[in-house]
Amino acid sequence: MIPQPTGPSSSIDYRGEWPLLLREYQRLEANFLLLTDFIPLSPDPAAANFQFGSPRAASFGLDCCTWIETAFKWLLRSPKFDNDPKVVKARSQREDIGLYRRLFDSECRLSEAGRTTIDAGLTVYPFQGFKQRKTPEWFADFSGPKHDRFELATRWTMMHSVQCLAALSIVTGALVTPSMAFSVESHVFRDTRFPSALPKGPFW
Repeated sequence: MIPQPTGPSSSIDYRGEWPLLLREYQRLEANFLLLTDFIPLSPDPAAANFQFGSPRAASFGLDCCTWIETAFKWLLRSPKFDNDPKVVKARSQREDIGLYRRLFDSECRLSEAGRTTIDAGLTVYPFQGFKQRKTPEWFADFSGPKHDRFELATRWTMMHSVQCLAALSIVTGALVTPSMAFSVESHVFRDTRFPSALPKGPFW
C-alpha cells in the first residue's frame, strides 16, 4: 500500500514502500537498456542518435516521468524536511515542477547533479535548466502532451529518455541519507548506488 499523508502539511514514512520504488527504478533501467539495443548511445550529446525517438521511447518517457513526479511527492513529504517551514507550508500548495525547483534545487543541488552512462560515457545534467529558473525541456515535452500519446511520440527523443532516467536516479537518491548502506548498483550510470532497504528508527 502506497503511504498517504495524514494531513495537508504532514510528512509520510515511505520506508516500507522503498523496495517498490527501487524495483520500479530497476525495471525502468532494464527497459532503457532495451531501447539502446535499437538506438545506441554516444558520448556526444549532439549525436544524431539522440535527435529522434519512437513510440516505444515515448512510452518509456511517460512511465519514467510519472515515477519522477511520485518521487518528488515523496521528497516534498519526507520527514527530512519536517523542520523546514517552507517545505511544510508547500505541502498544502499545488504541486508542480516549479514548486519542486524552488524548494529543492538549492537544498538537493539538483541543477548541479549529473549522471554518466557506464558504456558510452555520456554525461547529462537533467535539471540544468533550473539554474535559469526554467523547466527542463524533457519535462516540458512530457507534461504538455502526456495525455496525447501520438503528440508525445512526435516530441520525445532518445536524449529525453536518458535525461529522465538520470533525473529519476537523482530524485530517488535525494530521498535517502548519506549514512545509509548503498548496496544496489545502477546498471546504466557510473557511481550510482541505492540502499536495498531503509533502516528503522529516527534516521532522518
